Amino acid sequence: MEYIEPRFRQSEVRVLLIGLVLLAGILLRQVELVAVGALLALVAVVSSVWGRYAVRRLEYTRSFDSPRLFWGETTYLSISLANRKFLPLAWVQVEDEFPDRQKVELLRGQLGYSHRPNRFILSNLFALGWYERVVRRYPVRGVYRGYHAFGPVTIRTGDPFGFFTAELVIDRVDYLTVYPRIVPLERLGIPSRELLGEIRARHSLQRDLTRVVGVRPYVAGDSRRQIHWRATARTSRLQVKIPEPVTAPNLLIFLDLATFEYPWQGVQPDRLEMAIITAVALASAALEDGFSVGLYANGSLPESDQTLKIAPSRAQGQLSLILDALARIGSFPSLSLEALLRRESRNLPWGATVVAVTSVPTEGLAAGLLRLRRLGRPVVLVLIDGQGGRADFSGIPVYHAVGSEVWRELERVSLG
Repeated sequence: MEYIEPRFRQSEVRVLLIGLVLLAGILLRQVELVAVGALLALVAVVSSVWGRYAVRRLEYTRSFDSPRLFWGETTYLSISLANRKFLPLAWVQVEDEFPDRQKVELLRGQLGYSHRPNRFILSNLFALGWYERVVRRYPVRGVYRGYHAFGPVTIRTGDPFGFFTAELVIDRVDYLTVYPRIVPLERLGIPSRELLGEIRARHSLQRDLTRVVGVRPYVAGDSRRQIHWRATARTSRLQVKIPEPVTAPNLLIFLDLATFEYPWQGVQPDRLEMAIITAVALASAALEDGFSVGLYANGSLPESDQTLKIAPSRAQGQLSLILDALARIGSFPSLSLEALLRRESRNLPWGATVVAVTSVPTEGLAAGLLRLRRLGRPVVLVLIDGQGGRADFSGIPVYHAVGSEVWRELERVSLG
C-alpha cells in the first residue's frame, strides 16, 4: 500500500477553553478551578499523544472475490481494517472512493458524492480494540463494460475525547474489469455461417507467395506476381512459382472506436458498445470455427500510449486476451481506422482476411479497404447501426449489425 503522510489536526477551540479555565482559576485564586483546568490539560496531553499514534499501524485492504466478470454479473467486494497496535481506537471513519454507480452498482449499502466528478464515496465507521481486525463485504454488479478504479481511501481517527484528529490517505487503487457481453452473431443480424463460410472458401484458394515449393511454366491467366524471374532467366522461358498453401485461416478484426466522423463531435456510447460487442462476437465465432484471430483497434489501453494490437492466434486463452483488452480500452480513437489499416497492412499475414468494424463508413476508409483489396487482401466490412453513408464500398462484402434497439434489449436482459 502507498501512504500519504498523515495530517494531524487539533481542536483549537477546546485547547483555548482549557487555557482560559486555568487562567481564570489562577486569577481568581480558585483551587477547584485550577484543578479542573489542570485535569483538562492532562487529558489534552494524553489525547494529543493518542491522536498522533492513532493512525500508526493501521492496515486497510480491498479485494474482490473475482476481479474480472462479465457485464451483468455480480461479485463481492471485501474491505478489511486492522489495528496492529496496543492502542485501541474508539472511532475510525473510512471513506473509500468508488467508480460511477451507473457503471458499477453497489447492491447493499449507500454511496455518497465525491468532490471528483463521476466518483462516489462508501463511508464506514468502525470501533477497533487493540490488535483487532474488521471485515465487511459488499455485493457489486458490473453494469457497464470497463476497467473500473476503486480508491484511494481516506481514514480519519483520533482520541476518544475529540481533542485531536489524524487523517491518513492510502493512495492505493484496485480495479474491477467488466468484460463486454458475448452474443451470437445472428443476434446482431450477421449470418455467421455465410460470413465465415465465404472467408474459409476464399482462404482455401489463397497461396503464400513467400513460401515456394517449386516452379512450373507460365500459362495464360497466371498473375505477374507469381513469375519466378530467376528461373525465367535460367531457362529463357517464363516460369511461375508454385506456392505453399496457407494452412490456417486468419481473421484480423480492425475495430473503429470512432462514433462520429469528426473527433470534436464526441462519443455516442450506444454505437461504441455495439461496435465492441460486434468485435467480440466475431472473435468468438471465428475461434470456435477454427480460425486464428487477431485484433487491432485505433485506441489504446490505460497503461499504454500505443494502439491496441493482439497478434492472431488460435490459443485457448486468445478470447480471454481479447475480452480483457476490449474491457479496458478507452473511448477515443487516437487515429483514423484508415490510418491504422495503412500502417499495419505491410505486416499482416499473407492470405489473412481483414474485417473492419465501424459505425463511421467514411470515404477515406472506403479508399483504404479498396486499396487492400487491389493488393490481393480479402476484405470484409461490418457496419454498426446499418449506416451506409456516402462512401462507395463496391466489390467489398458488407454486413450490417443492428445496433440501438438490440443494445437496449441487451441492457434489459439479466445474465442470472
